[in-house]
Amino acid sequence: MKQSILIFLAFLRFYSYGQQQTILRQEINIDSLYKAIQIKAIGKPFSPFYANYENKVFTNENLKGKTVFINFWFATCAPCLAEFDDLNKLYDSLKSNKKFEFISFTFETPKVIKEICKKYKIHYKVISLNVDVCERLNRNASYPTSLIIDANGIIKFFRMGGSTKKEEVKKVIFTEYYPKIVAEL
Repeated sequence: MKQSILIFLAFLRFYSYGQQQTILRQEINIDSLYKAIQIKAIGKPFSPFYANYENKVFTNENLKGKTVFINFWFATCAPCLAEFDDLNKLYDSLKSNKKFEFISFTFETPKVIKEICKKYKIHYKVISLNVDVCERLNRNASYPTSLIIDANGIIKFFRMGGSTKKEEVKKVIFTEYYPKIVAEL
């Protein structure tokens, strides 16, 4: 009986230790994966795309010469929704600059986009793309994803994920995004 209990306790200890290591490895792998996506994106051309917004076509080619901020989101993503107010402020502060373009991509339907834009008073362009195209363009990253593309079509900044805390969101948008966009203009 004692031997059975000792074997059971040894097994339990081994199993528990193995679980903790697995969780730690997963966290390290996720962080490493995010860093790898960012490293592979920055300095590379933004993937070719074609999008239509209110009968105006957007492509890599017709955006050359502009600094472009691109944001990817979807309707049930809490960090995505948390960004809308400050992204509006970012857009409003730069929209008069002819060398700046702000585009938001989502795989949501036009009906959902209209509802979200009304609810959150979104001022910038929100374009619906096929989910596969969104995933390709944001390099299969998490949501939200934000990029800054320079006038030559090269990715200069790439950030994925976000917070739902108002102060953290505001800090990221106005101490990371805004200065990087202005530096590219």
